[in-house]
Amino acid sequence: MEGYVDNNLFTEYNPIIKDKTIVINFYGCNFNCPFCYAQQFHEFKSESIIEIREIKQELRRIYFNAKYVLFTGGEPTLQRIVLNNLARFSKSLELETFIHTNGSKPNVIKDLIENNLIDGVILDIKSPFESKIFEEITKSSNFFVSSNKIMDEVKKSIDVLRDNRDKVKIFVTTPILPGMNFDEETLDQIYEIIKYLRVPWILMRFKKKSDFGEVKDKVLLSYEKPNNEELKEIILKINKANIPFKII
Repeated sequence: MEGYVDNNLFTEYNPIIKDKTIVINFYGCNFNCPFCYAQQFHEFKSESIIEIREIKQELRRIYFNAKYVLFTGGEPTLQRIVLNNLARFSKSLELETFIHTNGSKPNVIKDLIENNLIDGVILDIKSPFESKIFEEITKSSNFFVSSNKIMDEVKKSIDVLRDNRDKVKIFVTTPILPGMNFDEETLDQIYEIIKYLRVPWILMRFKKKSDFGEVKDKVLLSYEKPNNEELKEIILKINKANIPFKII
């Protein structure tokens, strides 16, 4: 079996899972977020195809160094068969499995949960469910699918997760984007989604670059990181249901 997966597996302390985690990055994403600093994983490229047995060999070599494995990227749910295969193998090594997803493939998430292939989901909610701002932030629409259709799929994923809160650990992450979603009104709209799920909310301060690339939007590059105190003040103000939150 082949897949678009990075063969450079690594172990790190994950601030969301709060433990040492093996990270497996999938290539390919159906969003084109202008603030993404992991551009190298955005495209499906022929040179990125690898035999999945090579990933398994590397995972077997390093698995004793961690308790968890995180499938991320990129959008791992776009490669359903490969993801299921690697999740099943990870479980055979007694690793707890997490996916970090944009929620656009609810059937894949549901299938993983129903087959006990994942122990946790980190769902990225970047925007309220309003067409204009959703498209501005995700750049996800194309000739074949509209932003409204993608939003509907994300909503289905949220329903799947809400129905399975007793089966998997769930976290919601929101990248805080100056000039895009960093204001009280927009964060309040996102909060309403989090409140429905009733799971921990991880607010991720805007980063201009990482080991995997740099934000491509030059306007965003001109912004400074949001102020922690100002962000905390907004969250405390809108968080009427006392949803657990963390700023990282």
